Amino acid sequence: QLSFLGATYGLPIEGQSMVIDIGGGSTEISLGYGCKTGKACEIKTISLPIGAVRWTSKFIFCDPPHENEMKKAKEAAERKAEEMADFYMEFKMCDNVSAIGVGGTWTSLAAIDQQLKVYDPNKVHGYCLYRENVEKIFKRLLPMDKEMRKKIPGLAPQRADIITAGALIALEIMDKLKLDFIK
Repeated sequence: QLSFLGATYGLPIEGQSMVIDIGGGSTEISLGYGCKTGKACEIKTISLPIGAVRWTSKFIFCDPPHENEMKKAKEAAERKAEEMADFYMEFKMCDNVSAIGVGGTWTSLAAIDQQLKVYDPNKVHGYCLYRENVEKIFKRLLPMDKEMRKKIPGLAPQRADIITAGALIALEIMDKLKLDFIK
């Protein structure tokens, strides 16, 4: 809930918002109205055991990932993303819901998309990350090993081992929630 309040307070949005936090071991989705909107701050949250570290350790054993590993990781991510979509449909109150991504996976994808040689939070905060670009990044990551991923502009080297799983999770969430972009 604190992530939701911080994310919605820090961006110029109106109406209902959804904050998606892809963590290492879990992903949280919070849906509600930020306190800045003047509406009640009722926030509904779901936490599911799908995260970049968990998915990497559970499904990805080869470097670069083997096709069968990614197939199993994708199938499992699709199931979890469907649970997220069910939650979203149950609690969304309007047609136009602002989607906001917080955490290392989303910020890494935004930095990669912008090819930032030096991480700049001002360029990442509020950046509009399109689904088609997340897919391009994911496809670019698939044939790379960890050492190659470490050289990607925008990617912190300590995230090189988990970014492929993180990008997969982000893509599945965007697909199941029918998100064209996330900020």
